[in-house]
Amino acid sequence: MYYRTAHAAAAVIGIAALALTGCATGAEPEATAESAPPSADATPTASPEPEPETTDEPVGPTETPAAEPTETAPAETDAAACEQIAGQNNDAYGSYGDGDSLGGFPIVPLQDTGARPGAQGDAAADDEGVPASYTVAAGDNEDAIAERFCATRDYLVLLNSIRRNTSTVETDIPWPQAGSRITMMDLYEGDTLNLNPYTISSVGDQNGQAYANNPDIPMPPQQ
Repeated sequence: MYYRTAHAAAAVIGIAALALTGCATGAEPEATAESAPPSADATPTASPEPEPETTDEPVGPTETPAAEPTETAPAETDAAACEQIAGQNNDAYGSYGDGDSLGGFPIVPLQDTGARPGAQGDAAADDEGVPASYTVAAGDNEDAIAERFCATRDYLVLLNSIRRNTSTVETDIPWPQAGSRITMMDLYEGDTLNLNPYTISSVGDQNGQAYANNPDIPMPPQQ
């Protein structure tokens, strides 16, 4: 009788011990660093932005090179294009401008026969299409300009004898073409030459300056 009671008590104690052991085993496992939730104070780490791709091609607008100026070949001028040569004594003396003269030469309307080497500047004409003034270009010379406008160099000098200065040089060209001395003008790029016998006192300049000479020569009324 005692043996059975003791055995039963031992069995009850064993079952209770197993129950307690199961309770201890079923407890929540401790949190580890890997499974722990992130702290509210943790600062998120920003992912680096991808670097832009670089190429050898230029970025932004590119300048378009300016077009090269086109040179215009000077016009071929036939001497026959001039109806008359201003500055030459001829039978037409007194038939232009009601007998007016310029330095003893008859007044002859000039003509523009076209640009050529030594006379590449721009010409301006009056309302009737007669050349009135000329802008000197780089490399111009008096002989070529006079030839372009159907005039002699002397006539061109007379047309500009008030607002421009002149210089006299020795020459070996025989008379009557020139004589021992000739009168010349110093030309500067951008100068304005007068081509109208009636505007000698009001049109023309030399190197940016207009003079007021008083030439003692026969001259038509000035405008």
